[in-house]
Amino acid sequence: IAAVAAVNPVGEKERNKIALELAKKEARNKIALELAKKEKEIDENTSLTQEEKESAKAKAKEKADAGLAVINEQKDSYDTKEEKEQAENKIKQATETAIEEINKINPVAKEEARNKIALELAKKEKEIDENTSLTQEEKESAKAKAKEKADAGLAVINEQKDSYDTKEEKEQAENKIKQATETAIEEIDKINPVGEEKNKSKNKSKKKIPKTSIASLPIYPKLLAISVTLLSVIGIKKRKK
Repeated sequence: IAAVAAVNPVGEKERNKIALELAKKEARNKIALELAKKEKEIDENTSLTQEEKESAKAKAKEKADAGLAVINEQKDSYDTKEEKEQAENKIKQATETAIEEINKINPVAKEEARNKIALELAKKEKEIDENTSLTQEEKESAKAKAKEKADAGLAVINEQKDSYDTKEEKEQAENKIKQATETAIEEIDKINPVGEEKNKSKNKSKKKIPKTSIASLPIYPKLLAISVTLLSVIGIKKRKK
């Protein structure tokens, strides 16, 4: 009996070591699998820019690494069954937390929306600058209004978080971004200034030019008198004949 008792602790320690090794390996694999799934999901999201994808994947890896760190902190073997169970609980909790946190990485496509608004604003500004019927002051005023509409859309986009805990929240944010982008583009397109100042100047110039007739010219009375005289002479000659 004494001999068996002496051997038992060693056997238990070895069994604990094997069980822990399996628990740690399984936990690492679960986290790695979840991370790979999330990275694939992010890469296949065509609405995200490359920069947004890299940022989201880095966050997911950060969550995975946090879980792996806890797992790796546990020893490969413990002297007692209680210590082994405590370690296994920590491993289990770390794995569940890591998977949960990885799944909370649901990036929102914001950069593409910003680019669309910026492009529309640039087009409108170019159109305004090339409008020769506008004064410089009118151009600046119109461009300021267009930028105001763009900024309103960008403000809504920037209010949304980069990532959400659930896909539902992410979709709600993306709907807000889509609506804000469409509204901004529509409002920018409505800025079509009319060159009022230059038109006023043209109208004033037209008013200043007097409407003249031949009779109002200084030389006209003289020509008229000569014409009358000639006609009189011709008339007299005809009567004499």
